[in-house]
Amino acid sequence: MSPTWGAACASALHSNAAANRSERCMCCLRRRCVDLNLFGPARIHRRTVVSSLLQYDAGTFPIRSTAMASEPIGRLDHIGIAVHSIDAARPFFEDVLGARFRSAGEDRSGEFRVGLFDLHNLCIELLEPINPDGFLAKYLDRRGEGIHHLTLQTPDLEEKVVRLEEQGVRVVDKHLSDPGFLDAFISPKSAHGILFQLGQTPGPLNNTPYWETEES
Repeated sequence: MSPTWGAACASALHSNAAANRSERCMCCLRRRCVDLNLFGPARIHRRTVVSSLLQYDAGTFPIRSTAMASEPIGRLDHIGIAVHSIDAARPFFEDVLGARFRSAGEDRSGEFRVGLFDLHNLCIELLEPINPDGFLAKYLDRRGEGIHHLTLQTPDLEEKVVRLEEQGVRVVDKHLSDPGFLDAFISPKSAHGILFQLGQTPGPLNNTPYWETEES
């Protein structure tokens, strides 16, 4: 329990118990309704405590009313997972999870390798650093292996980026000049610690990676 809620609870219980030291509940006059037994023999009804807490913390924890989005921003395309080695991670994803290995290739940036797995039509993307001074290597040094990002296939991306920024959402690393591949990222600071990649392509972002196309 947080100090604020703890103080609120203590204040609510103390004021209610001091008001009535009887053996009966101060809300419904029933015996043994809720025996908190913190400030004497008074039985304090749960509704009394909750009501007092809500009144006490109304200014401390305001409930924000926000309009719900008219439609989902996009569809989950793949999950990006940072690993030290794709080869070392393959046995878990293939033998334990039963995912099918599709292919692996080097990103055009030369920063990392990508390994793609299919798990019941869910694409899992393993990211392995190549450049020891690159962003992915630094990410692994700082946080270790784990989920790096979630990618949403996002129609009308440019329009939705504008809408997000109007709502105060921090959008970073925007690449909106290539009509064949548009993407942008919602900062973890605006998304409860999760990095969201928003992408727009003619088909699924990881349906046919460029290295598979170039090899065929």
